[in-house]
Amino acid sequence: MNVFVYGYYGFGNVGDELLLRRVIEYFKVRTPDVNFVVRCHDESQAGFESDPVKFVNIDASLTQPNTPKVVGFIKYVSEAAKYMKQSQVFVFGGGTLFQSSGRIPYTLILMTVLCVLARFYKVPVYALGVGVGPLKDGFSQRLFKLILRLVSDFAVRDLTSMANAKAASDSDKLRLTSDLVFGAGIKEQGFKSVSISGAPHIAITIAASDSKLTEQNLKTLSEQLTRLVEELKEMKPESKITCLMFQDFETATGVRLSDKNMMKKLVSEEALSSVEFCQVPNTIEGALDLVSSFDVVLGMRFHGLVLAAMAQVPFIGVSRDHKVTDLCAKFGFPSWNITHQPETTLFELIECAGNTPVDTDMLETCRQQSDANFDEIGKYFQNREMK
Repeated sequence: MNVFVYGYYGFGNVGDELLLRRVIEYFKVRTPDVNFVVRCHDESQAGFESDPVKFVNIDASLTQPNTPKVVGFIKYVSEAAKYMKQSQVFVFGGGTLFQSSGRIPYTLILMTVLCVLARFYKVPVYALGVGVGPLKDGFSQRLFKLILRLVSDFAVRDLTSMANAKAASDSDKLRLTSDLVFGAGIKEQGFKSVSISGAPHIAITIAASDSKLTEQNLKTLSEQLTRLVEELKEMKPESKITCLMFQDFETATGVRLSDKNMMKKLVSEEALSSVEFCQVPNTIEGALDLVSSFDVVLGMRFHGLVLAAMAQVPFIGVSRDHKVTDLCAKFGFPSWNITHQPETTLFELIECAGNTPVDTDMLETCRQQSDANFDEIGKYFQNREMK
Protein backbone atom coordinates (compact mmCIF):
# COMPACT_ATOMS: atom_id res chain seq x y z
CA MET A 1 0.00 0.00 0.00
CA ASN A 2 1.33 3.44 -0.94
CA VAL A 3 0.33 6.57 1.01
CA PHE A 4 1.03 10.09 -0.26
CA VAL A 5 1.37 12.54 2.67
CA TYR A 6 1.28 16.34 2.43
CA GLY A 7 2.28 18.72 5.22
CA TYR A 8 4.81 21.30 6.43
CA TYR A 9 7.64 18.80 6.55
CA GLY A 10 11.34 19.41 6.01
CA PHE A 11 11.46 22.86 7.59
CA GLY A 12 13.31 21.76 10.73
CA ASN A 13 10.17 22.01 12.90
CA VAL A 14 9.90 19.23 15.47
CA GLY A 15 6.16 19.80 15.90
CA ASP A 16 5.48 18.97 12.25
CA GLU A 17 7.77 15.94 12.44
CA LEU A 18 5.75 14.63 15.40
CA LEU A 19 2.59 14.99 13.30
CA LEU A 20 4.21 12.94 10.56
CA ARG A 21 5.21 10.23 13.02
CA ARG A 22 1.62 9.92 14.16
CA VAL A 23 0.44 9.42 10.57
CA ILE A 24 3.18 6.88 9.86
CA GLU A 25 2.48 4.87 13.02
CA TYR A 26 -1.25 4.69 12.29
CA PHE A 27 -0.73 3.12 8.89
CA LYS A 28 2.16 0.86 9.94
CA VAL A 29 0.01 -0.78 12.61
CA ARG A 30 -2.77 -1.54 10.12
CA THR A 31 -0.84 -2.60 7.05
CA PRO A 32 2.71 -3.93 7.33
CA ASP A 33 3.43 -3.49 3.61
CA VAL A 34 2.84 0.28 3.66
CA ASN A 35 5.17 2.75 1.96
CA PHE A 36 5.02 6.54 2.23
CA VAL A 37 5.81 9.32 -0.18
CA VAL A 38 6.03 12.53 1.85
CA ARG A 39 6.03 16.04 0.40
CA CYS A 40 9.03 17.52 2.16
CA HIS A 41 11.16 20.62 1.63
CA ASP A 42 14.30 18.75 2.73
CA GLU A 43 14.64 15.36 1.04
CA SER A 44 17.39 14.41 3.52
CA GLN A 45 14.96 14.70 6.46
CA ALA A 46 16.67 13.08 9.46
CA GLY A 47 15.20 10.76 12.05
CA PHE A 48 13.03 8.57 9.80
CA GLU A 49 15.70 6.23 8.43
CA SER A 50 14.01 3.12 9.86
CA ASP A 51 10.62 3.99 8.37
CA PRO A 52 9.43 3.10 4.84
CA VAL A 53 9.42 6.77 3.80
CA LYS A 54 10.55 8.53 0.65
CA PHE A 55 10.81 12.31 1.03
CA VAL A 56 10.17 14.26 -2.16
CA ASN A 57 10.39 18.00 -2.77
CA ILE A 58 7.70 18.31 -5.43
CA ASP A 59 7.71 22.09 -4.89
CA ALA A 60 11.32 22.48 -6.06
CA SER A 61 10.35 23.25 -9.66
CA LEU A 62 8.27 26.23 -8.51
CA THR A 63 11.28 28.14 -7.22
CA GLN A 64 13.94 27.30 -9.79
CA PRO A 65 15.83 30.42 -10.92
CA ASN A 66 15.57 31.34 -14.60
CA THR A 67 12.59 28.99 -15.03
CA PRO A 68 9.28 30.53 -16.19
CA LYS A 69 6.52 30.10 -13.62
CA VAL A 70 4.31 28.27 -16.12
CA VAL A 71 7.09 25.75 -16.83
CA GLY A 72 7.68 25.29 -13.09
CA PHE A 73 3.98 24.72 -12.49
CA ILE A 74 3.76 22.12 -15.28
CA LYS A 75 6.72 20.28 -13.77
CA TYR A 76 5.03 20.43 -10.35
CA VAL A 77 1.82 18.89 -11.71
CA SER A 78 3.77 16.23 -13.59
CA GLU A 79 5.82 15.27 -10.53
CA ALA A 80 2.75 15.23 -8.27
CA ALA A 81 0.81 13.12 -10.78
CA LYS A 82 3.63 10.56 -10.89
CA TYR A 83 3.34 9.93 -7.16
CA MET A 84 -0.43 10.28 -6.95
CA LYS A 85 -1.19 7.57 -9.51
CA GLN A 86 1.04 5.16 -7.55
CA SER A 87 -0.84 5.84 -4.29
CA GLN A 88 -3.88 4.24 -2.70
CA VAL A 89 -4.47 7.07 -0.18
CA PHE A 90 -3.61 10.78 -0.08
CA VAL A 91 -3.61 12.54 3.31
CA PHE A 92 -3.07 16.04 4.63
CA GLY A 93 -1.09 15.26 7.78
CA GLY A 94 -1.96 18.00 10.26
CA GLY A 95 -0.79 21.59 10.61
CA THR A 96 -2.43 24.86 9.56
CA LEU A 97 -2.31 24.10 5.85
CA PHE A 98 -5.49 25.82 4.73
CA GLN A 99 -5.38 29.62 4.81
CA SER A 100 -5.16 32.69 2.62
CA SER A 101 -1.59 33.82 2.05
CA GLY A 102 -0.77 37.01 0.25
CA ARG A 103 -2.56 38.50 -2.73
CA ILE A 104 -2.62 35.15 -4.54
CA PRO A 105 -3.25 32.02 -2.40
CA TYR A 106 -0.55 29.89 -4.04
CA THR A 107 -0.58 27.13 -1.44
CA LEU A 108 -4.35 26.70 -1.66
CA ILE A 109 -4.06 26.54 -5.45
CA LEU A 110 -1.40 23.83 -5.25
CA MET A 111 -3.37 21.78 -2.73
CA THR A 112 -6.46 22.06 -4.93
CA VAL A 113 -4.38 20.72 -7.84
CA LEU A 114 -3.36 17.74 -5.72
CA CYS A 115 -6.96 17.01 -4.81
CA VAL A 116 -7.99 17.21 -8.47
CA LEU A 117 -5.20 14.77 -9.35
CA ALA A 118 -6.37 12.45 -6.58
CA ARG A 119 -9.90 12.50 -7.95
CA PHE A 120 -8.58 11.82 -11.47
CA TYR A 121 -6.61 8.77 -10.27
CA LYS A 122 -9.45 7.66 -7.93
CA VAL A 123 -7.34 8.14 -4.79
CA PRO A 124 -9.35 8.98 -1.63
CA VAL A 125 -8.26 12.14 0.22
CA TYR A 126 -8.33 12.61 3.99
CA ALA A 127 -7.48 15.76 5.95
CA LEU A 128 -6.27 14.66 9.40
CA GLY A 129 -6.42 17.10 12.31
CA VAL A 130 -5.64 20.12 10.16
CA GLY A 131 -5.83 23.80 11.02
CA VAL A 132 -7.75 26.35 8.96
CA GLY A 133 -6.72 29.99 9.01
CA PRO A 134 -8.79 32.95 7.84
CA LEU A 135 -9.94 32.57 4.23
CA LYS A 136 -10.22 36.27 3.58
CA ASP A 137 -11.05 36.56 -0.11
CA GLY A 138 -13.65 35.01 -2.37
CA PHE A 139 -11.11 33.14 -4.48
CA SER A 140 -9.62 31.41 -1.41
CA GLN A 141 -13.08 30.48 -0.23
CA ARG A 142 -14.00 29.00 -3.61
CA LEU A 143 -10.80 26.95 -3.64
CA PHE A 144 -11.53 25.71 -0.12
CA LYS A 145 -15.08 24.72 -1.11
CA LEU A 146 -13.69 22.80 -4.09
CA ILE A 147 -11.20 20.99 -1.86
CA LEU A 148 -14.05 20.00 0.47
CA ARG A 149 -15.99 18.56 -2.46
CA LEU A 150 -12.97 16.51 -3.51
CA VAL A 151 -11.96 15.08 -0.11
CA SER A 152 -13.52 12.08 1.58
CA ASP A 153 -13.18 13.59 5.05
CA PHE A 154 -11.98 16.85 6.62
CA ALA A 155 -11.08 16.63 10.32
CA VAL A 156 -10.32 20.01 11.94
CA ARG A 157 -8.02 20.38 14.93
CA ASP A 158 -9.43 23.31 16.95
CA LEU A 159 -12.47 25.53 17.46
CA THR A 160 -11.14 28.62 15.71
CA SER A 161 -10.12 26.54 12.70
CA MET A 162 -13.61 25.08 12.60
CA ALA A 163 -15.12 28.57 12.76
CA ASN A 164 -12.87 29.67 9.87
CA ALA A 165 -13.86 26.61 7.86
CA LYS A 166 -17.58 27.06 8.56
CA ALA A 167 -17.36 30.71 7.52
CA ALA A 168 -16.28 29.53 4.08
CA SER A 169 -18.41 26.39 3.71
CA ASP A 170 -21.24 24.50 5.41
CA SER A 171 -19.96 21.15 4.13
CA ASP A 172 -21.03 18.14 6.19
CA LYS A 173 -17.52 16.71 5.74
CA LEU A 174 -16.16 19.14 8.36
CA ARG A 175 -15.56 17.41 11.71
CA LEU A 176 -14.05 18.80 14.94
CA THR A 177 -11.32 16.62 16.42
CA SER A 178 -8.03 17.51 18.16
CA ASP A 179 -4.35 17.56 17.28
CA LEU A 180 -2.86 14.32 15.95
CA VAL A 181 -0.08 14.28 18.56
CA PHE A 182 -2.54 13.89 21.45
CA GLY A 183 -3.32 10.34 20.31
CA ALA A 184 0.29 9.21 20.22
CA GLY A 185 0.28 8.19 23.87
CA ILE A 186 -0.04 9.71 27.32
CA LYS A 187 2.83 9.73 29.78
CA GLU A 188 1.38 8.99 33.19
CA GLN A 189 2.85 11.08 35.99
CA GLY A 190 1.70 12.81 39.11
CA PHE A 191 0.82 16.50 39.16
CA LYS A 192 3.71 18.81 40.02
CA SER A 193 2.81 21.89 42.04
CA VAL A 194 4.90 25.03 41.97
CA SER A 195 4.95 27.36 44.94
CA ILE A 196 6.74 30.56 45.82
CA SER A 197 9.02 28.62 48.16
CA GLY A 198 9.99 26.05 45.56
CA ALA A 199 12.69 25.96 42.92
CA PRO A 200 10.81 25.25 39.69
CA HIS A 201 12.37 24.12 36.44
CA ILE A 202 10.74 26.29 33.78
CA ALA A 203 10.70 25.46 30.07
CA ILE A 204 10.32 28.32 27.60
CA THR A 205 9.50 27.87 23.92
CA ILE A 206 10.03 30.48 21.22
CA ALA A 207 8.56 30.40 17.69
CA ALA A 208 11.10 31.84 15.30
CA SER A 209 8.74 31.02 12.43
CA ASP A 210 6.13 33.58 13.55
CA SER A 211 6.80 36.19 10.89
CA LYS A 212 3.71 38.30 11.65
CA LEU A 213 4.97 39.78 14.91
CA THR A 214 5.52 43.53 14.72
CA GLU A 215 8.53 45.36 16.13
CA GLN A 216 6.32 46.51 19.01
CA ASN A 217 5.18 42.92 19.67
CA LEU A 218 8.78 41.76 19.78
CA LYS A 219 9.78 44.65 22.05
CA THR A 220 7.01 43.82 24.52
CA LEU A 221 7.87 40.11 24.39
CA SER A 222 11.53 40.93 24.98
CA GLU A 223 10.71 43.06 28.02
CA GLN A 224 8.46 40.38 29.52
CA LEU A 225 10.88 37.50 28.99
CA THR A 226 13.81 39.46 30.37
CA ARG A 227 11.73 40.46 33.39
CA LEU A 228 10.69 36.84 33.92
CA VAL A 229 14.28 35.60 33.96
CA GLU A 230 15.34 38.39 36.30
CA GLU A 231 12.43 37.77 38.70
CA LEU A 232 13.07 34.04 38.79
CA LYS A 233 16.74 34.68 39.49
CA GLU A 234 15.89 37.14 42.27
CA MET A 235 12.92 35.43 43.93
CA LYS A 236 13.76 31.79 43.21
CA PRO A 237 17.56 31.73 42.91
CA GLU A 238 17.63 27.92 42.74
CA SER A 239 15.16 27.74 39.88
CA LYS A 240 16.24 26.57 36.41
CA ILE A 241 15.24 27.93 33.02
CA THR A 242 15.55 25.95 29.79
CA CYS A 243 14.71 27.17 26.32
CA LEU A 244 13.36 24.25 24.30
CA MET A 245 14.40 24.44 20.65
CA PHE A 246 11.76 23.20 18.21
CA GLN A 247 13.18 24.70 15.01
CA ASP A 248 16.52 25.54 13.41
CA PHE A 249 16.22 25.98 9.66
CA GLU A 250 17.66 28.14 6.91
CA THR A 251 15.37 29.14 4.05
CA ALA A 252 16.36 29.21 0.40
CA THR A 253 16.78 32.98 0.67
CA GLY A 254 19.24 32.62 3.55
CA VAL A 255 16.83 33.51 6.37
CA ARG A 256 17.52 31.40 9.44
CA LEU A 257 14.50 30.30 11.50
CA SER A 258 16.17 29.48 14.79
CA ASP A 259 14.37 29.41 18.15
CA LYS A 260 17.74 29.66 19.88
CA ASN A 261 18.81 32.71 17.90
CA MET A 262 15.46 34.40 18.49
CA MET A 263 15.70 33.78 22.25
CA LYS A 264 19.17 35.32 22.25
CA LYS A 265 17.83 38.41 20.50
CA LEU A 266 14.85 38.75 22.83
CA VAL A 267 16.54 38.33 26.21
CA SER A 268 19.27 40.58 27.54
CA GLU A 269 22.79 39.15 27.63
CA GLU A 270 22.88 39.29 31.42
CA ALA A 271 19.55 37.47 31.79
CA LEU A 272 20.55 34.97 29.09
CA SER A 273 23.37 33.69 31.29
CA SER A 274 20.68 32.01 33.42
CA VAL A 275 19.10 30.18 30.47
CA GLU A 276 20.07 26.75 29.18
CA PHE A 277 19.18 25.50 25.69
CA CYS A 278 17.93 22.04 24.80
CA GLN A 279 16.95 20.52 21.45
CA VAL A 280 13.56 18.76 21.45
CA PRO A 281 13.80 15.20 20.04
CA ASN A 282 11.63 14.51 16.99
CA THR A 283 10.18 11.34 18.48
CA ILE A 284 7.04 11.27 20.65
CA GLU A 285 8.70 9.24 23.39
CA GLY A 286 11.83 11.40 23.46
CA ALA A 287 9.88 14.67 23.43
CA LEU A 288 7.54 13.49 26.21
CA ASP A 289 10.43 12.32 28.38
CA LEU A 290 12.06 15.73 28.02
CA VAL A 291 8.92 17.80 28.69
CA SER A 292 7.95 15.68 31.70
CA SER A 293 11.16 16.78 33.44
CA PHE A 294 9.87 20.37 33.82
CA ASP A 295 7.52 21.92 36.36
CA VAL A 296 5.92 24.45 34.01
CA VAL A 297 6.05 24.96 30.24
CA LEU A 298 5.60 28.52 28.99
CA GLY A 299 5.73 29.71 25.45
CA MET A 300 4.81 30.10 21.83
CA ARG A 301 5.13 26.57 20.45
CA PHE A 302 1.76 24.84 20.18
CA HIS A 303 3.22 21.35 20.35
CA GLY A 304 5.28 22.33 23.36
CA LEU A 305 1.97 22.91 25.16
CA VAL A 306 0.39 19.75 23.71
CA LEU A 307 3.32 17.72 25.03
CA ALA A 308 3.01 19.47 28.41
CA ALA A 309 -0.66 18.50 28.63
CA MET A 310 0.17 14.91 27.69
CA ALA A 311 2.90 14.80 30.36
CA GLN A 312 0.52 16.46 32.86
CA VAL A 313 2.78 19.46 33.29
CA PRO A 314 1.07 22.87 33.80
CA PHE A 315 1.50 25.29 30.90
CA ILE A 316 1.05 28.90 29.83
CA GLY A 317 0.53 30.16 26.30
CA VAL A 318 2.52 33.14 25.04
CA SER A 319 1.37 33.72 21.50
CA ARG A 320 -0.92 35.52 19.07
CA ASP A 321 -1.74 32.13 17.49
CA HIS A 322 -5.36 31.06 17.92
CA LYS A 323 -4.50 27.38 18.32
CA VAL A 324 -2.36 28.22 21.37
CA THR A 325 -5.05 30.36 23.01
CA ASP A 326 -7.72 27.76 22.18
CA LEU A 327 -5.65 24.98 23.78
CA CYS A 328 -5.01 27.00 26.95
CA ALA A 329 -8.70 27.85 27.24
CA LYS A 330 -9.64 24.20 26.76
CA PHE A 331 -7.47 23.13 29.72
CA GLY A 332 -8.16 26.22 31.85
CA PHE A 333 -4.59 27.56 31.75
CA PRO A 334 -3.70 31.21 31.19
CA SER A 335 -2.37 32.64 27.96
CA TRP A 336 -1.01 36.01 26.98
CA ASN A 337 -1.76 37.30 23.49
CA ILE A 338 1.51 39.05 22.71
CA THR A 339 -0.19 41.54 20.41
CA HIS A 340 -1.69 43.08 23.57
CA GLN A 341 -0.07 44.68 26.58
CA PRO A 342 0.13 42.13 29.44
CA GLU A 343 -2.23 42.51 32.38
CA THR A 344 0.12 40.64 34.69
CA THR A 345 3.71 39.38 34.65
CA LEU A 346 4.82 36.02 33.28
CA PHE A 347 6.18 35.22 36.74
CA GLU A 348 2.70 35.64 38.22
CA LEU A 349 1.20 33.49 35.46
CA ILE A 350 3.70 30.73 36.27
CA GLU A 351 2.75 30.79 39.94
CA CYS A 352 -0.95 30.66 39.04
CA ALA A 353 -0.60 27.88 36.48
CA GLY A 354 1.83 25.90 38.58
CA ASN A 355 -0.81 25.35 41.22
CA THR A 356 -3.36 24.11 38.69
CA PRO A 357 -3.35 20.40 37.77
CA VAL A 358 -3.81 19.33 34.19
CA ASP A 359 -7.43 18.27 33.65
CA THR A 360 -7.07 14.53 33.00
CA ASP A 361 -10.68 14.24 31.82
CA MET A 362 -9.99 16.86 29.15
CA LEU A 363 -6.74 15.10 28.31
CA GLU A 364 -8.64 11.87 27.71
CA THR A 365 -11.17 13.76 25.57
CA CYS A 366 -8.33 15.17 23.47
CA ARG A 367 -6.84 11.71 23.06
CA GLN A 368 -10.17 10.28 21.90
CA GLN A 369 -10.73 13.21 19.55
CA SER A 370 -7.22 12.72 18.18
CA ASP A 371 -7.95 9.07 17.45
CA ALA A 372 -11.18 10.19 15.76
CA ASN A 373 -9.10 11.88 13.06
CA PHE A 374 -8.71 8.40 11.58
CA ASP A 375 -12.35 7.28 11.80
CA GLU A 376 -13.07 7.64 8.09
CA ILE A 377 -9.75 6.10 7.06
CA GLY A 378 -10.64 3.21 9.37
CA LYS A 379 -13.78 2.66 7.28
CA TYR A 380 -11.60 2.68 4.17
CA PHE A 381 -9.49 -0.12 5.63
CA GLN A 382 -12.59 -2.12 6.56
CA ASN A 383 -13.91 -1.87 3.01
CA ARG A 384 -10.50 -2.77 1.61
CA GLU A 385 -10.32 -5.91 3.76
CA MET A 386 -13.78 -7.01 2.61
CA LYS A 387 -12.77 -6.96 -1.07
